[in-house]
Amino acid sequence: MCNIACKWYKKFQHCMAESPYLNISFGLEILHAIGDFHIKGHVKDCYPQYSLRFIEGAGLINGKIMETLWSMLNDVSQST
Repeated sequence: MCNIACKWYKKFQHCMAESPYLNISFGLEILHAIGDFHIKGHVKDCYPQYSLRFIEGAGLINGKIMETLWSMLNDVSQST
């Protein structure tokens, strides 16, 4: 199983370098990770490398809170 973060990160640097509109500040370090909800479906090597549990300061999130809120947000969207 491959998460969007896996696919996105592989080409991120290239896309940024090729973009006439986007750039990365010199010295900026970008870490990518896979949320706890999805990492359990990846190969075992992904867990120690990309789990939020091993990134200092990342905190524990599942990365899917918006998806769990959609049912409630659908009702609210009619008022806009």
